[in-house]
Amino acid sequence: MRELIEKYFHIQPSLAITEVAARLRLVCEAVLEINEISAEERSELSRIYEYLCSYKEAEITNFRRASFHGELESHPFSVTMMLIPAFKESHANFHQFKFQCAMLARLYCSRGTDDYDAYLQFYKTFIRNNDAQLPFGANFVTRASIYEVQVELRKVALNRNNTELEKLARYYQPSREPTSKNAHSDGFNAAAKYLRQRLQLDGDIRADLIDALNKNGEHLASVLHITPQLTKLTSQEYSIFQKKITGVQRALYNAEVAPPWTLAAATPAELAALLNHIDENLLLEKFSQIDAKTSAYLFIFFLKILGVPRPLELMLINRGSPKFSASMIQAGSIDYLLKKRVKNELEDARLTLNARLIDIEGPKEESRRFHYYTSELITIRLPEPLISLLQNSLSNIDATRRHECEISYAFGIEENDSNAWINAQIKSAGFAKFAITRSSFEKVFLQYAREAIPEATLNLLQQQGSVQQHYLLQSHREIAKQINQAWGSFIATIGFTRITRVDAVSHSEHLAHAGSEMTLRSSLLDEILMHSVNSASQHLKTEAFHAFNELAFYIYLRVASTVGLRPVTEPFPGQEYYSSKLGVMSVKDKAVHHEKERRLIVLTSKLCELIDAHIAVAEALASVLAIPTPRRIVSRISDNKNWESFSSAFVNGKLTQLLTAKVTNHSLRHAAAQSFLRNSIARGQFLQPGLNLFLNHARSNAYALSNHSLLSITDFITSQRKQVELYDAHHHENDAKALQLLELLRKEFKL
Repeated sequence: MRELIEKYFHIQPSLAITEVAARLRLVCEAVLEINEISAEERSELSRIYEYLCSYKEAEITNFRRASFHGELESHPFSVTMMLIPAFKESHANFHQFKFQCAMLARLYCSRGTDDYDAYLQFYKTFIRNNDAQLPFGANFVTRASIYEVQVELRKVALNRNNTELEKLARYYQPSREPTSKNAHSDGFNAAAKYLRQRLQLDGDIRADLIDALNKNGEHLASVLHITPQLTKLTSQEYSIFQKKITGVQRALYNAEVAPPWTLAAATPAELAALLNHIDENLLLEKFSQIDAKTSAYLFIFFLKILGVPRPLELMLINRGSPKFSASMIQAGSIDYLLKKRVKNELEDARLTLNARLIDIEGPKEESRRFHYYTSELITIRLPEPLISLLQNSLSNIDATRRHECEISYAFGIEENDSNAWINAQIKSAGFAKFAITRSSFEKVFLQYAREAIPEATLNLLQQQGSVQQHYLLQSHREIAKQINQAWGSFIATIGFTRITRVDAVSHSEHLAHAGSEMTLRSSLLDEILMHSVNSASQHLKTEAFHAFNELAFYIYLRVASTVGLRPVTEPFPGQEYYSSKLGVMSVKDKAVHHEKERRLIVLTSKLCELIDAHIAVAEALASVLAIPTPRRIVSRISDNKNWESFSSAFVNGKLTQLLTAKVTNHSLRHAAAQSFLRNSIARGQFLQPGLNLFLNHARSNAYALSNHSLLSITDFITSQRKQVELYDAHHHENDAKALQLLELLRKEFKL
């Protein structure tokens, strides 16, 4: 029991249980009444409380601060507790003793045992001065929230002008949990790859949102990097700069919340009004009546609306030129083909972009055949009205200026010229007085499509690397279809009727994929699952322990490849964090933002059946071996009869052994992401927030499930389960075999 008390309260070894019992019993009782602990912690604290109750008749000893010299900083909680004047229950001052223990318990619940400053202030306020008689009792302290206690303390401190109590009130709130060292400070500096997104800000500030990734593409941390264009800041300038930083951080958060209507982007109706003001022939689709110069400006403007960065730097390639070579088609180019029999009429025009925006270590050469291949380039056909505007723009340009030349040179337009032209159009159309800027119009399509198609696809258009591009594998045809549907819907909303398909032009069908290089081929994953079930069946009678481990490995594979478990040392939680009835579990996951951060995972009914059956067999096996039951909901038994988790090292070794090539368990999370994405798109029910929830991703800390979210967890569970159940049904035949084998094992271990 001493070890359990030490685990929770960090009592100094020099104290006997009889000496701490009177005070610790009241503190423990208050912690249980506050009830801000898990079921497991409550069970263990109840055991401690019952144990301490047996020392009710022990003699009470009061100590002086000098008695604990040298232990004040190493054991601040227990030293402070021992300095509280203690009294028997029959004594008149017992209620004050109980109140101070309750206040200490409330401080313990929010600050832990090692916050020296907090407990020193508690000592100064309640013990040394002994003048903080408060107008509420222990009952209020244990039943009110920590913030309500803090408010009351501040009221009393203000009324009494008590500075010590005011200082103490500051500690009655959860301590700020620093980002874990490995995940942020060391992890950020030692990251294998940094994704930098340049933000558009006004004034003299450059800002970049930087995501740090490890060598496996896992997101470590995000940092907002802001640099002022000032050699030296005065105090006033520094204050303004700090306010701008806060404003940027809030703006980033609000942008990620992404309401359907936002001041950050214009509406399609506003864009239609602007286009009508520029030239009425545009929406009437009388492109031949728009002059070449206006067409050139509009073409550049529409490329920006599509999301293409730095359109004036795109290289024009004439596929009909005698000098043309296929090697000329590189990322950042537009190649076109003119009709031979009709002058200056385009037969085709295509945009080529970089499809490998994240340079992360992929699978080893010997295991590459187990994964899908990806290409470095993706080429898509330009849609309307871009292709017609390009045709008009090229009509008056000499042939020598429209092959292997940048658009800025071919059109004779610089970036400043383009910006000035569109700004003038916006001002003359009357939008400037409503603060609708050029940037707002350029973002209108991205805002329109941001929830309807994957963020990875939009980032591909913008040529910005993102974490999800590392997880999601999509064929070029799928990407083109997503762009086609979103752009077609967008220009139809504006008022265009001539809508062309945005087909993908693949350089090789074998390599026609973009995104994740770590996704296992679905057929291979099916074979691995089938092998695990068959191996368990073969060893059921001769090696029951081996069969049990094979089935446990099967369950791990099923869960990891269905819901996207992260490859960590202990991927499964304890039973207190699992509910078969609700079909959910919570895991520690990254814990980047808070030490106690957990991720909510929705399980299918079949996965819950497998986990429940495994737990029953594990309990029966533990009874046979006379060992404790496993802490985790899914575990394997070692040769030494110890329960072990499915750590990354073990799973990697197991997969490598099965496939005779190095394959990592990161591939299972990638497979889950691909299954979820494809199923939701195929059913026409894709939403980017749903994918973020599934992978536990967020940008700028705008999590869908957070303290500031209005999303119902029940609705989230229902929605996610509907998505996952559909593609999970593919494995039900193997699941039925696994459940049958688990039942046979349970009966065997029960004998």
